[in-house]
Amino acid sequence: MQAAAPIGAPYQDGEAQATFDDAPAAAYLEKKERKWNIRSILPRRSSALTDDEWRLRRRLRYRIYRCVPLIDAGIVGYVTYVYSYLFAYRHLVQLDDGRRRKQGIAFMVVSLYLAVSILTCGVIVYVIGPGFVQKEWGEKFETDLHNRGIAAEVESSIPHKNEAGLDSTNANSATVEDSSTKVVSNSTIGQEKSSSAIQEAFICESDGHPLWCSRCQLLRPDRAHHSSEVDRCVLKMDHYCPWLGSIIGLRNYKPFYLFVAYSLLFATFTFATLTAYTIIYAQEQKHVVAQFVLVDALSGIFMVMLVAFSGVHTFYVFRNQTTIEYISRHYRIYFINIGGIDPQRPALRAICETEIGERFWNVGTWENWKSVMGRYVWEWLLPWNTTDNTGYSFRYNRALLKRLQIQLQKQKEERTATGGDERTVTGRSGTFVVMHGYRV
Repeated sequence: MQAAAPIGAPYQDGEAQATFDDAPAAAYLEKKERKWNIRSILPRRSSALTDDEWRLRRRLRYRIYRCVPLIDAGIVGYVTYVYSYLFAYRHLVQLDDGRRRKQGIAFMVVSLYLAVSILTCGVIVYVIGPGFVQKEWGEKFETDLHNRGIAAEVESSIPHKNEAGLDSTNANSATVEDSSTKVVSNSTIGQEKSSSAIQEAFICESDGHPLWCSRCQLLRPDRAHHSSEVDRCVLKMDHYCPWLGSIIGLRNYKPFYLFVAYSLLFATFTFATLTAYTIIYAQEQKHVVAQFVLVDALSGIFMVMLVAFSGVHTFYVFRNQTTIEYISRHYRIYFINIGGIDPQRPALRAICETEIGERFWNVGTWENWKSVMGRYVWEWLLPWNTTDNTGYSFRYNRALLKRLQIQLQKQKEERTATGGDERTVTGRSGTFVVMHGYRV
């Protein structure tokens, strides 16, 4: 009996192209597939699409959505015109006999400030982009990885005690030479450690090396993801925002967050004041202006949406999580490469599998906030990234990292005592390796 072809697989020669008993149903489906509609350019993945077709479709959507910010700017401009000019200036300042002149001027100033802030943050998000992974970082990482592997070989050839009885860490300052290789001392290596691309811990593949993007053909640092919209790896990628026509990542997340916050304040302020004065004018003059009602309804709708949206991203900032990390929290398991396992062998690193839901970059609510918004209060309102984070390394939760290091040290001692192989993996126990180069 011939096995059924998978759904979406192409038909073979001589194979029937319809398995329906009802011929009209098959004709309807064929007609529906031929009919063009807007969904043909939207990113709806089906098994009939190849990977390249899927990427092209998403990139086409990205180009289309790049025009959406113009619509957003038009909405903000229209609301500002109706509120600041028609309502605050024409009705409160000029036509109300000066009784509400001060309120009108105050409303104009607040409205214009919020509108300008929204447009400024939106332009910055659109222009500066999210920040992309550079190939130079991967090359530097490979160089540092190779140098540390050489240093490990030198350390293994140095005795633990010298003639004076000093510890080997003091004796490692001498230069070691042999017939074929000359390697700088460990003290020199220690001086270069501050500029090394290798961190104390980083997310890795199962073999211990950093994440590799097969599409971009480069190493990928922690929290970076490949975006099919731009076909590049994005530093600390959060999500794709169609409202701003841009990928949200490390460089433009803060202006994006301020854009959402200012939009919420603008919508709330407009809705609250315009609703109150519309009711007052309806009672005093027995009529309302149609544009006031329209803007009031628009601001109310956006206020409801933005309350939830800004609350979610405030929650993400306090937890030091991205949208991608939060969505995958229930099933994502990481391999983490940790150093500092053996003080006598600095190049020895451990590879272990983490538990589901562990948050490595949660360094406390207050520190999480400052890692995104800036260390000083006056930096919080600046619509650009004011932190010193480059996106290639992040602060780890020290308690979690220390717990893993202690756990791995105990496992290493147990294996050494029993004569076991350090590279043996049992469950979530560590694999201990000296790394010499990528995939070597």
